[in-house]
Amino acid sequence: MRKTTLEIPEPLFLQMKRTVAERRQTLRQFITDAIRHELTGRVRCVEPSEYACDADGLPLYRSCKRTISNEEINRIREGEGI
Repeated sequence: MRKTTLEIPEPLFLQMKRTVAERRQTLRQFITDAIRHELTGRVRCVEPSEYACDADGLPLYRSCKRTISNEEINRIREGEGI
């Protein structure tokens, strides 16, 4: 593993720190994932301990699986009577 120094504009750094805290990640994890995503379009699957929560306390996480469309979500909601 290599170490490097980055100069990041203060507003971007503060936004990054907030995001890292919400996701319960380290800066290293966040930056590594961001670089990996930019270079390959892939992101690392998140472990359950790394879940961030939304305003209702529900877990938010990235998935390495396929994206579910709004159409599929609506079909699931209809099936559940929501």
